[in-house]
Amino acid sequence: NYKMFRNYLISTIRNLIRQKVFSIINILGLTIGMAIAILIYIWVTNELSYDKFNQKVDNLYRLVQTQYYTSGPLTTVCMPGPIARDIRNDIPEIKNSFMYYELGATISYNDKLYTEDVRLSDPQLFEMFDFEFLRGDPDHVFDDINSVVLSDKMATKLFEDEDPMGKIIKYNK
Repeated sequence: NYKMFRNYLISTIRNLIRQKVFSIINILGLTIGMAIAILIYIWVTNELSYDKFNQKVDNLYRLVQTQYYTSGPLTTVCMPGPIARDIRNDIPEIKNSFMYYELGATISYNDKLYTEDVRLSDPQLFEMFDFEFLRGDPDHVFDDINSVVLSDKMATKLFEDEDPMGKIIKYNK
């Protein structure tokens, strides 16, 4: 069995050396084909897993608009801020909606500065998505306008081993 494998290996190496161009084309084609197949698999897996953590995923939709310019159409998810409230109030088929905005900001706690991406949202976000709260009450998360929700990773980064509940952090000074 070992001798047969050895003979096949020697024969393959001799073939590769004798037909260099043909071998390079075949190996390169195989490599590119496998790389493309792996990238397609990763992309499809990502697309099919999107928002699957949420039990209400079948009832979630994203509002998109197309703006037309002389240079051509521009499709964007950026909407005027009040539109979330307006469609929730004016269109009976819409059960819920929320405003969501992402921006860079400087956060500080005890004179330590961090530049982070901050997300601004309406409280309805927590009615529409299933987020696990480690501390605090999700039903009263924004009763105070100065309230924030921190990920476990961000809370650890800011407060290390301290309990973050009731602490004051500064946003953009």
